[in-house]
Amino acid sequence: MRILYPKPLSVIASEAAETETIPEWAAGEYAQSDKVIRSVAVENAAIDVSAIDYVFEAGVGTSADPASGSLDWINRGASEAYKVFDESITTRSPYASGSILEIRALKLDGVFLSRFNGSALLEAFDASGDMPFFSRLVTASSNLYEPAASWTTYFFRDLISTGAAQDILVEIPARVSGVRIRLTAQTGGFSLGKIIAGVSMEIGKTMIPPTVGINDYSIKAVDENGNIYIKEKAFSKVISFEVWIATARFDQIASLLALLRAKPTVYIGDDLARFSSLSVYGTYRNFSMLLSGEDISDCTLEIEGIT
Repeated sequence: MRILYPKPLSVIASEAAETETIPEWAAGEYAQSDKVIRSVAVENAAIDVSAIDYVFEAGVGTSADPASGSLDWINRGASEAYKVFDESITTRSPYASGSILEIRALKLDGVFLSRFNGSALLEAFDASGDMPFFSRLVTASSNLYEPAASWTTYFFRDLISTGAAQDILVEIPARVSGVRIRLTAQTGGFSLGKIIAGVSMEIGKTMIPPTVGINDYSIKAVDENGNIYIKEKAFSKVISFEVWIATARFDQIASLLALLRAKPTVYIGDDLARFSSLSVYGTYRNFSMLLSGEDISDCTLEIEGIT
């Protein structure tokens, strides 16, 4: 098992396809229902950038600045270009063919793409360089159907897509200076729920069997007449790991996990990189460690993903 500890990001370019044309806020009078985009500073451990472009809608006629926290404005969430940087991985930014997403960070050796779908060329540049020192074509299939067992099932089965979005870890050569990461959308474009760039550290060896599940936040209710009401909402991934750790690192791992108690982090549970479902971006609910031997000790982690 490894972790990828997120580093603060600087946004160089985000050319996500906006669903509607919304002007940036400028001093002046706005009528009720007018919409503007305004950059607002954020202090949230789930957000790796210092400011987010939000869409604000005027609830009344106003001249107030949305960034001031005025109740005249209703925050409708991050703009399309900044959904990839907000506190949620459920909201995704769409990038049409040829558009780019480019960020900058310090001292990193990995990039985690959460809820990625489509195809993109990922390139890594030195902070001031024009030639990439690393590149990889990243693809995620949107049609991970179970193979048909016969001609009958091929023609008559109901097709249900099970893999519209995947979690992908891209390891890049380590750099101690600033690194620029650029994603260029290929044919068909791509969508992305969250991009995390950071440094990795090995915790130990994941033991079989890990358990994977979800917390579903959908509304499921029954009224007094027995009518069922269901409203689909977001969900979060929950994974439990049993990990063997080196006893010599017992104190180090305990201190590290305590440090990560309120910092969303990428946990990579599959040591052989076969199952993306064993990677999760979130925080642990709890952990326990057993000093069980001179060489090897035990650690149990239960991790809840960000919705």
